Amino acid sequence: MRRFAFLLLASFVLFSCSPKVQEKEISYDELRDKIAGAWLGQMVGNIYGLEYENKFVDEPGEGPFVFNKAMRKMEAVDGAFSDDDTDVEYLYLLMMEKYGVEPTYAQMREGWMYHIRDRVWLANRASLGLMHYGLTPPFTGDMRYNPHWFQIDPQLINEIWSYTAPGMPAYAAGISEWAARITSDSWATSPTMVYGVMYSEAFFEKDIRTLVEHAVSYLPKNDRFAKTVRECMALYDSNPDDWHAARKAIADKYWFNEPSLTKTIWNANLNGAMGILSLLYGNGDIEKTLHIGCALGFDADN
Repeated sequence: MRRFAFLLLASFVLFSCSPKVQEKEISYDELRDKIAGAWLGQMVGNIYGLEYENKFVDEPGEGPFVFNKAMRKMEAVDGAFSDDDTDVEYLYLLMMEKYGVEPTYAQMREGWMYHIRDRVWLANRASLGLMHYGLTPPFTGDMRYNPHWFQIDPQLINEIWSYTAPGMPAYAAGISEWAARITSDSWATSPTMVYGVMYSEAFFEKDIRTLVEHAVSYLPKNDRFAKTVRECMALYDSNPDDWHAARKAIADKYWFNEPSLTKTIWNANLNGAMGILSLLYGNGDIEKTLHIGCALGFDADN
C-alpha cells in the first residue's frame, strides 16, 4: 500500500505544479484513507448488486437485497473470485508501476494480452480479441471494428486513473477518456469521463449535486450523456423524494425506445444514467445509494 500511495503522491505533485491549476493540499493519511475507501466502496458496490445483475429490467426492484450469490462464489473458491467489474484495474495499476503514470496504448495492449485470458465480456472481450488480431488501442474500441463499442465496459474498469489524480478533474477527465477508448467509442466513453471527474473531485468535495454538475461540464454541451445527466438532475429536482418516476422516464427513453442497434441492458448511456440517479437520490447516504442503485436495475453490479 505504501508503494501505491507513493505513486499517487508522485502523480499529484507532477500534475498539481502547473501554474494554471489551483493547488490543493491533502495529508498523506487522508489520501491513503480515501483511496482505501474508494477501493472498498467499489468492491462492496459490485458485490451488493451481483445477486441482481440484469434481473430488474422492465420494472425496478424493491428489495430487501442480500449477498447470497457473492457469498456462494467466495465459498466455492475459499476466498476472492475474479470479476472484470473490479480486477482489470489491478492490471492498470501494474502498468502504471511498470511504465509510469501514463503508459502508452502499446503498453496497455501488452498488459491486456498477457494478463487477461478469459472472464471478460462485451466490449472488453471484443477489444481483447482485436488485440490478438494485431490491433492496438484506440482502434480496439473503434465502432468500425468493435461491435460492442456502446456497452457499459469502460465505466467499471477505469476508476484507477482518478484514484491517482486527487483534485485534478481536468486531467482525470482526459485520461479517463483515453483509457475508455481501449474498449469503446463516441458517447459510450462519456460516462467514464463524468465518473472520473467525480472520483477526482471527491477527495475534496462531498456534495453529490456539486460533483455531478461539475463533472458534466467537462463534456461537450450536445454530448448524449451530458444531455442524459441533465435530464436526471431535472427529474430529481421535480421529485426528490421518490426515484421511481425518474427511473420510469429514463427507462422509457433509453431502454424501451432506444434504437435497436444499441438497445441492450448493458448500454453505457442507460447504465450511466442509473448510476447518476442512484447518487442523486442516495444524497450521500451510502446504504441508501447502494439500495437504490440495485433497485434501479439493469447491470446493477456496476
